[in-house]
Amino acid sequence: MQSLREALFRRSEEPASSTSTTTTDGSSSPASSSSSAPHTGKEQDAKHKPHAQDDGTHAQSPKKATPRAKAVQQEQRSRSSSLSAMWRRTIGSSERTEQEVARTLLSLNPFTEVQLLIPDSASVTKLLKLDDHRLLSVSENTAQVWSTDHAQLLSTLQSHTRPITCAAMVHKTVVTASHDETIRLWDPSCGECRNTISVPDDVIRVLAPVNDTTFCCGGQQLYVFSCHGKLVAKAPQENPDLAFHTLLVLRRNQTILGVVTDSHQIWEIALDGEGTLAPYVSGDHREHGSILKPRQLKRDHERPITCLAEITENLFASGCKDGSVFLWLARSLTLCKVLVNAPEVFYDEATKLYTRSVNFILPLPNQHAAIALKNGFLVVSIQDRTVCAEVEDAHLGEIHKMALIHNGHFLLTCSSDAVKLWCISQFALNAAPRSGEQMCKLLVQSLSTAENPPPGQQHTTHDTGALPRPLRKNMGTLDPHRPLCIGEMKVHADPIADCETISSYMFATCSSEQMICLWKNGAYSWRNANLLATRELKDSFRF
Repeated sequence: MQSLREALFRRSEEPASSTSTTTTDGSSSPASSSSSAPHTGKEQDAKHKPHAQDDGTHAQSPKKATPRAKAVQQEQRSRSSSLSAMWRRTIGSSERTEQEVARTLLSLNPFTEVQLLIPDSASVTKLLKLDDHRLLSVSENTAQVWSTDHAQLLSTLQSHTRPITCAAMVHKTVVTASHDETIRLWDPSCGECRNTISVPDDVIRVLAPVNDTTFCCGGQQLYVFSCHGKLVAKAPQENPDLAFHTLLVLRRNQTILGVVTDSHQIWEIALDGEGTLAPYVSGDHREHGSILKPRQLKRDHERPITCLAEITENLFASGCKDGSVFLWLARSLTLCKVLVNAPEVFYDEATKLYTRSVNFILPLPNQHAAIALKNGFLVVSIQDRTVCAEVEDAHLGEIHKMALIHNGHFLLTCSSDAVKLWCISQFALNAAPRSGEQMCKLLVQSLSTAENPPPGQQHTTHDTGALPRPLRKNMGTLDPHRPLCIGEMKVHADPIADCETISSYMFATCSSEQMICLWKNGAYSWRNANLLATRELKDSFRF
């Protein structure tokens, strides 16, 4: 018994092969021997736990990135650096096909030649076509006449002392109005000011020719002048805080229509009949003119009217800020039909802006009309009010002007961001495409018409085999109700201020920078240059 007690005593005095770990509650627990098997994951975690300090709290060890965190960081770096991988993840194959088709269509743009005109002033605010060979540009208080054939300055019209507000061509006379409360009549060939008309306490905002000898203009009042500078008549406007911003002359029934600022009404001034302007317009001018009182048309829009447009000799249209378009009979000045109804929501209370305002109305061939609604447009049939085509997101900014070009086969839409070219040959040819392939056939026909082949060599085939392969392969993806955009003209660094068609194969754009761009059909210009060179060569051999 005693030997056993001594053996236990001696064993307790031997060096311990294992140690104990003291916990925070003072108890002890045996630790694994150094000669034992490798540690497991849980034992590794327990081994790296912080030991207790004297004050009874744990010691804070520095944080180290775990292998999993390092792997996540590496994946994020590789994902952000690989743009192609992001493109494949975010853009589907159908969207890539749509973008490829859009790029292919833009390559068909026939306007491949650009000529630059540099005016004297830095900012060009307005362009006006004088004829097929001359263009007028307005820059602050100066106007300049350019030759579009040779891209040369012909004359400078400089007499206004303040910025020019509007300009018009009346027969062979250029008429300009300015903030200096004057109207000036010019000879565009030499730049001479023939006459100056004073309109005290009024600024003319809009000009429109009535006939070859008379024009009308609107400010706080409506005036009618002869080309010799004599006042024919004027119609006072009741509210002095408002001014005319739109004028339309109906030549068939000799009537002037006008709209003032923020007005729901259309004013009518008759030029024919008893007590009207008939004797004065015909040449029997009185010394001080006649005072006329305009009358209102019977039907009003519910929101302010933005524009007027003559659709045919018998019809004209009015557009409104709520998106509605009315069609009127020109002879009786009565409402014919509502061409486009206003949507349920047309005003944003948060921004206090109209979301579907009508900015421009353009008549198209075969009883159709193009209507610019904010940054998009639609084409409507005048006969049955059917929406034949629509593009809601044509531009980034609002469309402020539209025009036909290439014999009515192409539509130009002008916004502050760019000028775009749309194929609308289905309306010029009175066709109704029902598939993308039919749209492409009409496009080929329009492009062949745009090339303007010589007489007797007109294109008779409209095979789509000449189109680029990406377009031929994906013709089925095209929407027959959406016109094809075949051109996007972006040269100006500043927002585009105006766009003007000069001929069927040329148009011009301007902006606040010191530059005017002449866009020409490259193939047409090249052919004309060759013909001119050949003619000059033949003439030289005759002598």
